[in-house]
Amino acid sequence: MPGATVADEFDKTLAFLEAIVNADNETTIGEIRSFADALDAVRFNRNKINRQLSKPNLASLALEHEVIWLGRSR
Repeated sequence: MPGATVADEFDKTLAFLEAIVNADNETTIGEIRSFADALDAVRFNRNKINRQLSKPNLASLALEHEVIWLGRSR
């Protein structure tokens, strides 16, 4: 993401790893995926985002928060 720092990426990576380590039998893939998506947004994983945008699913707004957040200057 434009304007993201190494510290931002570190924070998202740490949160992602903590979610994996603290997962139990009740943890769903969707709960872990939100951490992966947050990390991808900080890294601005162009390949993944472009692949998702090339196949829009209007029933799912999974990219909405990333696209809106990237459009704002914080």
